[in-house]
Parts: sequence; C-alpha cells; structure tokens
Amino acid sequence: MQYKVFISYSHAVDDKLAPALQSALHRFAKRWYQLRAIRVFRDTTNLSIDPSLWSSIEKALSESEYFLLLASPQAASSKWVTREVSYWLQHRSAQNLLTILTKGQIAWNDEVGDFDWENTSALPTNLTKAFSDEPHYLDFSQAKSDKDLSLKNPEFLEKIADIAATLHGRSKDELIGEDIRQHRKVKRLIWSATIVLFVLTLSSVIAAYIAIKQTDEANRQRTVAVARQLAAESEAVRGNSGRGLIKSGLLAVASLQHVHTVPGYLSLVKALRLLPAAVGRLPHDGGVVAVAFSPDGQRVATASQDKTARLWDAAGRQEIARFPHEDTVSAVVFSPDGQRLATASADKTARLWDAASGRELARLPHKKGVADVAFSPDGRRLASASADKTAVLWDTASGRELLRLPHGDAVSAVVFGRNGRRLATASWDHTARLWDAASGRELVRLLHEDAVSAVAFSPDDRRLATASADQTARLWDAASGRELLRFLHEGEVRAVAFSPDGRRLVTGGWDQTRRLWDTASGRELLRLPHEDAVSAVAFSPDGRRLATASGDQTVLWDAPSGRELGRLPHEGDVRGVAFSPDGRRLATANSDKTARLWEVGSGQAITRLFHENAVWAVAFSPDGRRLATASADQTARM
Repeated sequence: MQYKVFISYSHAVDDKLAPALQSALHRFAKRWYQLRAIRVFRDTTNLSIDPSLWSSIEKALSESEYFLLLASPQAASSKWVTREVSYWLQHRSAQNLLTILTKGQIAWNDEVGDFDWENTSALPTNLTKAFSDEPHYLDFSQAKSDKDLSLKNPEFLEKIADIAATLHGRSKDELIGEDIRQHRKVKRLIWSATIVLFVLTLSSVIAAYIAIKQTDEANRQRTVAVARQLAAESEAVRGNSGRGLIKSGLLAVASLQHVHTVPGYLSLVKALRLLPAAVGRLPHDGGVVAVAFSPDGQRVATASQDKTARLWDAAGRQEIARFPHEDTVSAVVFSPDGQRLATASADKTARLWDAASGRELARLPHKKGVADVAFSPDGRRLASASADKTAVLWDTASGRELLRLPHGDAVSAVVFGRNGRRLATASWDHTARLWDAASGRELVRLLHEDAVSAVAFSPDDRRLATASADQTARLWDAASGRELLRFLHEGEVRAVAFSPDGRRLVTGGWDQTRRLWDTASGRELLRLPHEDAVSAVAFSPDGRRLATASGDQTVLWDAPSGRELGRLPHEGDVRGVAFSPDGRRLATANSDKTARLWEVGSGQAITRLFHENAVWAVAFSPDGRRLATASADQTARM
C-alpha cells in the first residue's frame, strides 16, 4: 500500500486538527534515518491541481490501508466525506475504518446493533449497519481546543499513541518506548555532530587567526603607503582655485580614512584653513525671507519672520539698526541713494526708515498685508502692493499718499519703469495694469484668464511681459496695451525675465520646463526640460548664459543654442539663483541647508556654504566680492 492511512474530514471544522494529526503520525516513533514513520494521505498536502479530482481521491483510497474519519456534524453533511466513506465501505473493510470524534455526538443502540441515529450527529448516515459491534472511537472534542497540538503536549501525545498503535500493529506501551528510544538516539546524534562541528570550527578559527596575523603586517604597510601617497597628492593639487582646494581636502580625508598619519593630518589642516568660511552671521529670531545689499555694498538689509527687518554693517557684521513690525516682514529694499530703507509686512503696513539711524520716517497703511515694495528710480516715490486689492504710490519725503491704484483682487507685485514715469502692477484679479506714475491714470489693462503672478518691463521700457496661472506668458505693447505675443505652457507660469538686450524672453512654470522665446516673432527658441517645477531663472549679465533652478537640480544653459553646459547637483529643491556682476560665478540657494558657489565656465563647485535650515535667497554685493544668504535657520550670513 502507498499510504498507511487516509484522513477524511471537514475543512470547516478541522482545518487545524487534521494537519496536526498528519504531522504527529509522521513523526511518532520515527527512526532517525527515516523521512517519516508512516505515510498519511491528506487532500491539501497530497493532491496536485487536477481536473479529475474524484479520480485522484479514489486512487488514494484504494492505496490506503486504513481510513481515519474525523467525525463532526459538518463532516456528516459533507458530500465529499460521505462519498469517501461510501467508497471505503464498498471496496474495503469497515474493520479498518477508525473514528475520531471532534464535534457533535456518537451514540450506539445495543438493541438494534447500530448507531442510535436520533442521538448521533457526527457520522454520515451511510455508516448505517456498517458495524456489527459498537466500534471504538477516540474523543478529540476537548483536545482539539489546545493551543499546542504537537507531540510536546502530553495529552495530545497520549491520543496519538492510541491511533499509532493500531496503525503500526503494536502495543501502545511498546510503541511509546520505541518513540522515546528514537528520540534519545537523535539527541545523541545531534550532540555528536555538534561536538565534531565545534572541533572543526575551532581548528578553522585558529588557522584563520594565524593566517590573519601573518598578513596583517603586510596589509598595514600597504595601507600606510596608500595613505602617504594620498597625502602627497593632496599637497600637490592644493591651489587657490576652488576645484583644487576641494580636491586637496578630499584627498586628505581619504588619506586619514586609510590610516592616521602626520602627513595626512597636516594636509587636511592646510586645506581647511583655505576653505571659504562665513564672513559673518546675521542672526534673527525667525526665518529670514529676504536679503539686500545697499547700493555701495557697505550694508546688508534682512527681512524676517521674527517681525523685524535689520540693517547690518557688511564689514564688521554689527547690527546697525532694527526696524520693528507687528508681523512677518516680507520684503526689504534700499532707496537708490542708499539713505533710506523700505519694508513690506503682513502687519498691513509698508514703512519707510532712515537707514543711518533706524528712525521710522513714515508708516504707510493698508487694510491687509503688504507683499511688495519698490522705489522709483529717483527715490522720491515708493510703491506698495497689498492683499487689500490696491497698489499705493507714496511720497518718500513726507509719507503722504499720492495715488491709490485699485485692482479687483490682491496685488502681488509692483515695478517701476526705468524712467520712473510708469508703474506696472500684477494682481490675482486676472490683470496686470500699467499706470501713469504722476497722475495715477490707468494707461492700459492687460487681461489674463487667471491670476497674474509676475510682471516685467523690457530693458527699453517699450514692452511688458506678464506671467499667469492661465498657463500663458504674454508680451504687450506698453504704449497701447495691445497684446503682441502669447507664449503657451502646459501649467501655471510663475516667472518671466527679459534678456539684457530685450530680444529674448524666458518663462518658467509648473509644467517642469523653462522656455526661451524670440520677442520679435514669438517663436519658441528653446525648451529646457526639468524633472520638477521651475522656481527661479537668471540671465548672465552678457545674456549668453541662462541658469534655471528647479526641484530636480540647477542647470546652466547656453542661451543662444539651448545646449546644456552643466548640471549643478543639490540634495534638495533649488529656491534661487544669482549671477555675480561679472557673470563668472553663480550662486544657488537650496532647501538642503546650503548655498553653493559655482564656476560658470566649468560648472564646478567652488564652495558650499552651510546653514542649519533651508536657504531661501542669495544676493551678490555690487562689487561681487561678497555673498549674502537668507535662511529658515533664523540667520542671514555673509
């Protein structure tokens, strides 16, 4: 026979007991060299996928010596259990049909010599008259509820021994003794194997230790040689250029990572002494959102979420003056002569200050927060943009309101033309507007289909460019307000900028592209792809290079051809970019807690300037010798 016993059961009731029985019968009294003591058939472990399921079960029944029925009301009503019992009674002997009660009742009627079917609920009715005498059965109805259905459970072991004794044709005591003997024999074999393995392992460890000791000195000498070589290379490449300095420092670090040597340590110290360091730290009590140099480069102004703007001496890094507000200061700007300072705040005011003494000269009220301020080129007027749906023009000498320029929604930006005669505003009311700065007369209204986020004059003041959430940037004739060209994106356009000669316009938006347009024909000259929304753009002073900042990286482009010149990697979103006045360097502000300075010609990093939080803005001094950064770590730094 292929199988010693065939297990028939209801999956709904005995899905845990049946596999436990199968496993226990496989292991009980098993000799150490055997895979299993006996072979047990159970449908889910012995049947493969077969379109003829019953024929497979029928074959297993015909090749089994015993039939083990797990009796329960569910098994009694199961068509498969009934069919298996019928087959066994027709083709095999009822004397080899063993019963285990798992649920319900089994009752015998001695008078009729059959089961009492009125009180029997656990057996299929085709067992009627199958036995001439009351058959013996095991009651597992309590044991099956145990959490431990294994041979380690004494009660479960006792019942398995009852079943195994019948299947093996041996007495229960003899079989239990055999199981104990085989268990002890396996334990002895395990201990013997463990001791042998321990001895072999110990021998291997000793041999390996000897080999390591023999090669350790050679490896140490080799490591020292490599470290000295790296230190020598660090000395050789150190120079005044940013690339050479950084490489020198990295080589020194690599030398010390191999082994600590005096040459490696000295090389690192020399490199660190030459690395750029912060000239000064300009502390605030909240995130710094804006920074500006005075026209002469001698002072730095900062705007912060700590409700102040502050003025600093650029050389000594001393705080010169503090300009208090009642809410976040969103913008700060110097007058053209550098003698006054204007601030915009969420506290519903713009304010004018004396830059020397810090004295408040004028408080310029709005009904809601002020987002932007701009001085006229002659410094005699100040424009403010507010969420109260107005831009206001103020006399900077007296603080008197000169003009109020109404919009239908918040005004987000304000900018003067180069001659100061006209003022442009951008608003969420779907318009940008051009005003006569003397009379306040609306000269032209530039219509979009959604909020306008940016506006810019061309270098000759003859045209205006606007950026809008309606997925377009547009070019307008500043005299007539006539739409000259429309530049399409696939997402909101957030930024526009003219090239220094005014012949090209760059636009950037949330469609992850920066695009360059011919302002004469409207033809798209270049499409510069990014993998994230583009947040900032800058032309070099000569207009030959373009820098774009995005969540993916900062990229340098050749403006005429669109060829990518270099990719300046960061570990976070790039928030801002700025070229030095001579166009030879580029500064970037980043959410990875750094600002970085790059060599435009090669795209190589010159230095990395560290903050403790995201850097929001960067600005060069007019002479290009200093850089100011503004950060969420509550400092501006130079």
